[in-house]
Amino acid sequence: MTPIRPPLTLFLGLGLVLSGRPATAIHVTTRLLRTETAYTDDFAQIAILGQSGVGGILNRAQITTNLPLDLLAALNLDAKVGVLRETEGYPLSVAIGAGWLHHFRAEVVTREVEKSIDQSSVSADATIYKLFLVASKELDPALRIHGGMQMLRGGLDTRIEGEQGSEDFPDGTMTATLLTDNTSLMAGLDLRISDALIVVAEGGRDLSNGATRAGLGMETGLGPLRLGLGATWPGIDLSSDELLFLDEEQESPPSLPFFPHLTLYFRF
Repeated sequence: MTPIRPPLTLFLGLGLVLSGRPATAIHVTTRLLRTETAYTDDFAQIAILGQSGVGGILNRAQITTNLPLDLLAALNLDAKVGVLRETEGYPLSVAIGAGWLHHFRAEVVTREVEKSIDQSSVSADATIYKLFLVASKELDPALRIHGGMQMLRGGLDTRIEGEQGSEDFPDGTMTATLLTDNTSLMAGLDLRISDALIVVAEGGRDLSNGATRAGLGMETGLGPLRLGLGATWPGIDLSSDELLFLDEEQESPPSLPFFPHLTLYFRF
C-alpha cells in the first residue's frame, strides 16, 4: 500500500492553525456531488470516503484532498477561496479554485495493455489540473442555488517496453500521450429539509464534446458523523470509449449506467 505523502496530511494541521478558531456548528454545503459551491466554512473534515480537509483559513479559504485516492497512488489537492460573500453585503457569493491530481501508477491502463501486447512492460501516469469559478445565491435559509464554469487540462502518458527489433517495437519502446482538454458549465442546488437531511441536485454541460450530465443525492448524519449518498448520470461505457485495449477473445467489461456517489466523514 502506498504511504500517505506528508504534504497531504500536514496541511490539515496547518489549516487549523491558520483558521485561528474552531469550526462552527452550522453546516454549510461547500460541495454538492461533483460541483463546488461558492461557500467556504470553518471546519476540519476527516473522511473515510470522500474529501478530507480544513476550512476557515484566513477566514476565507479551504483546502481538501481525497485520502482514499492518495492511498491508491493518485495524489490530489483542491483549494478554494471566497472572493465575494453575501454576508458582506454582496448580492452573490463568488469563489475561485484550483485542483491538481497526479496518478503515478495507472494500473487500469497498464494491466489491460499488457494483456493485449505480448511480452510487454507498461508504465503510465496521469496529471490533471483543474480551475473553476462558481457563484452561489441563498434564496431562502433552506435553499441555495449555484452555477459556474470548470476547466480541466492534463494528460495520460503511457510508456510500453517490448522486444527490441519487433514490428511493434523497432526501438524497443513506444510512448503515447492522451490529452485532456475539457471546459464545462455547472449548476445545482442544495435544499435543507432538516438539520439532519440535505438534498442536493446538479447538472452540467460539457462545452468540449457536447455531453450533458446530471446528479441527485442526499446527506444525512448524526453529530459530527456525516453520510452522503447519490449518483451522477451518465456513467461510462468502457467497451466503446477506447479506454481499455481488448483482444477479440476478451469479454467486454460491464458498462456503468451511472457513477455512484458515497461519502462518509467526520466534520468538526
